[in-house]
Amino acid sequence: MMKRWILGFLVCFFSISGVSSLVVAQKMYVEGQFGLTMVDDVNSTVASGSLGKWSVSFTNVLEYDDVFEYGLEIGVQKILNSQFRAGISFSQFDLTFKKGTLGGAVSYDGTLVASGELSYGRSDLDALGITFDNEVKL
Repeated sequence: MMKRWILGFLVCFFSISGVSSLVVAQKMYVEGQFGLTMVDDVNSTVASGSLGKWSVSFTNVLEYDDVFEYGLEIGVQKILNSQFRAGISFSQFDLTFKKGTLGGAVSYDGTLVASGELSYGRSDLDALGITFDNEVKL
């Protein structure tokens, strides 16, 4: 997929740069990227509902490790002899699940009856054959 984007970009660049009255691009550039990604916790409402005066709600919070990301950008600069540049960028990093917290609460007529939290880690999910790891491509 990435190769198609780069090939398409190069075809467009050389097609447009052949018409010098439209675009004057002095040179191409390639830029490497490297950085640290600090992922926020993922909060979600798993379920909530009510039956008569009873109501129940569950929440789930997922935490991920901080990760290093890498990427590449290719483009043209000095478009129309100015400081403008245009390019295509690709970045990637792998999210690694750290731990999660499942919480729940039961209420009757607006009064909290019971609540609690259950923490689980990577090994707990591995034992069940579940993973929350993700590969992110931008």
